[in-house]
Amino acid sequence: MVQQMYDRLLLPLLRLLRRKASILMIAFMLGVSNVILEEDRMVHDTRAKIELQEQQPDDSPLDPELPKVMV
Repeated sequence: MVQQMYDRLLLPLLRLLRRKASILMIAFMLGVSNVILEEDRMVHDTRAKIELQEQQPDDSPLDPELPKVMV
């Protein structure tokens, strides 16, 4: 009687829990691996990172003329 209950309820439950725990551990390890890889890329990146900024023409003069008011 007890053996039948063990086979019918407990074994599938243990299998399910073990599978879910395995999936969670794999996902965690994959995430940690990606973080380490990205950190390593940032540290050892030898490409020159030059950020070019487009030069905008200055439309307004430094001392703008004030509008003349007739008195």
